[in-house]
Amino acid sequence: MQTTLDSELSTDIARDVLRASSDPSIVIVDGSDVRVCVRSGQLQIIDGLNREQRTRIISKADRDIRRIVIFAEHGFVTLDAIRFCESQGIAVTQLDRDMKLIMSSCSVFVSPKLRQMQTIVSAGYLPHVRLETTRTLLSAKLSGQASIAGDILSRPDIAASITERCRYIDKANDVSAMLGFEGNAARDYWKAWSSVSVRWNRTKNLPGHWLEPFRGRASGTQNTIVPANRNRSFSEPESGNRAATDPINAMLNYVYTVATSETMFSCLVHGLDPDMGFTHVVKSDRHAMALDFLETVRPACDRVILSILSSTIDRGWFYEDSYGVVRIMPSLTHIICEQSLTFARLIEPYVKELVSNLKAVSPVDEPILQRNAG
Repeated sequence: MQTTLDSELSTDIARDVLRASSDPSIVIVDGSDVRVCVRSGQLQIIDGLNREQRTRIISKADRDIRRIVIFAEHGFVTLDAIRFCESQGIAVTQLDRDMKLIMSSCSVFVSPKLRQMQTIVSAGYLPHVRLETTRTLLSAKLSGQASIAGDILSRPDIAASITERCRYIDKANDVSAMLGFEGNAARDYWKAWSSVSVRWNRTKNLPGHWLEPFRGRASGTQNTIVPANRNRSFSEPESGNRAATDPINAMLNYVYTVATSETMFSCLVHGLDPDMGFTHVVKSDRHAMALDFLETVRPACDRVILSILSSTIDRGWFYEDSYGVVRIMPSLTHIICEQSLTFARLIEPYVKELVSNLKAVSPVDEPILQRNAG
């Protein structure tokens, strides 16, 4: 009997891993010992589990493929495969199940002057560019959140509160003030989520807190104790929202990671540095400008998760590790990633607007650029 159950479980997992993408322009690569290489001038992708494998061929005539998303942790991608994808305008991303972006590759447009101006604005010069960029990005975020609060979560009171703070941002002349209004709006917005819960297809042996309504964006792993005499391993949870302890936060984290990869691609394609931000603090371990642009698409990410939660959720899409951190499994990872190009289309106008504004720096400002470049 155990052998039969194991065989059925293996078949179910293989089915989820080999699930066809609902968006034909996105190729998802999952399983074990995957291979992405070039054979006879065509891209060959082999993935799957054990004997349940598939082989897909992408020729240079296939102009509809825009993304390859890799979930597998074992296997290889050859250099000529990366070059093939770059020449065809196909962006490649590797994501792990810990909601981390491992690798990304896309066509890059390099503009030294554009990068120079971006760096100078990030350093605090040309404050009007930073001010108006922040206003545009935060206004887009709050408008989207107000719409969700009123139309989907049935909280017109919170929608009105967020809209009011959006008006404050429109009139503010200081970035710090804008961020303060945005923070207050965020607290109200997540209160509107307090009625959101998961409808499971089965509840046997579920952790008790998985059955509760949404408790907010603060991660429970902040209380996890790591012995002082032991270094943190790569498998141990990180503090903050990234190490989610409930399924809803895990889904939100994952969709934000997918969207962040799209903001990075958009920055690189249009000549911006994804690491040199205006509102997020520039650190060596994160992409500050990509996170700035992420603000505009967060409401779209939230809509994706709310849409998924409107249906019955498969218990097999989640598991809890030994640290209490919730991980997402196929086919949910695939379903979320299939929204990549939707996020890309929403992000691009804001990236293009910033590029235009940086290129339009007036001659009066040029001495500032030249003096600080030296």
